[in-house]
Amino acid sequence: TSGNSTSSLNPKSSYSTTTGLYSSSATSISFVVNGEAVLTLGNNAVRANNSATVFGADALQGLTTGVSNAAFGQFALNATSSGSWNAAFGTQAGMSLTTGNSNTFLGVGAGAGATTGTHNIMIGMGAGSVFPTTGTNNIIIATASPVGPSTSAGNTSNYLNIGNTLY
Repeated sequence: TSGNSTSSLNPKSSYSTTTGLYSSSATSISFVVNGEAVLTLGNNAVRANNSATVFGADALQGLTTGVSNAAFGQFALNATSSGSWNAAFGTQAGMSLTTGNSNTFLGVGAGAGATTGTHNIMIGMGAGSVFPTTGTNNIIIATASPVGPSTSAGNTSNYLNIGNTLY
């Protein structure tokens, strides 16, 4: 192994079992490779002190005031600035969400089209990647197709869409 370690938790400050730089503060642990944070764990995980949990390059990068977000995967919740209580699992999951709250995105690109929606659940590759952008209380499973009766209904709310069948 190679690299540097700087940690109040590691008395051997020059020893590391990882490749790259490991640094720790009282509230977060970061692994840095080639100057890029590739894994951050715990409170203060991103630029703001907001109880975020982040795994993945560029995940939750824009966070300023949102609280209690979890982003797992490259670009997950990337644009979220003041959104709170969101969970995104998968590359680009929820990547356009800026201020939406209480959303769950599971799968590559799930919820990638959501910008300010709240209380949405989108499961499956690309689910919710087109619409809704600002809708609330939607459940989308296994489809990238638009949610509501109109393909331009960016603010569609209160829909259940399973495999492109509306309920």
